[in-house]
Amino acid sequence: MRRLRTAEEFRANWGIRLTVLLALLMWMSVGLAGAAFGSLPPQAFASIAFFVLFFSGFVAYYWSMAYVVDEYGVTYRGVSEFIHFPWEEIENVRDSELPLGGYYVTTKAGGFVLNKFVRGREELRDLIIARAGLFPVTT
Repeated sequence: MRRLRTAEEFRANWGIRLTVLLALLMWMSVGLAGAAFGSLPPQAFASIAFFVLFFSGFVAYYWSMAYVVDEYGVTYRGVSEFIHFPWEEIENVRDSELPLGGYYVTTKAGGFVLNKFVRGREELRDLIIARAGLFPVTT
């Protein structure tokens, strides 16, 4: 079977990806400097290790997060998960009430959030509305 349209990919914007990467590198350099100069108490290394793990998780999340739109639906691609939402199952797109906002897409199997960190979020929202047939009904 041949695809009619090429898939479009929407990823996290560069601002958030570089911010979490720089935070990770900063905490790693603090740990290395503390180990090299021996000026930190041993308890400080536990805190540094926590922040290195914390920002490693964010780096993994934001650098792998993507929404792929093709003729069959929207696929969310994360660090360890791929979730596909066919066009027929998408029911509604509305403003999200979460702190980082964006849009909440309701499906028959649940839903997902297009937060403000997604580059091209407005275009992605419009693609979902158009391809899922969610145009407003006029009377």
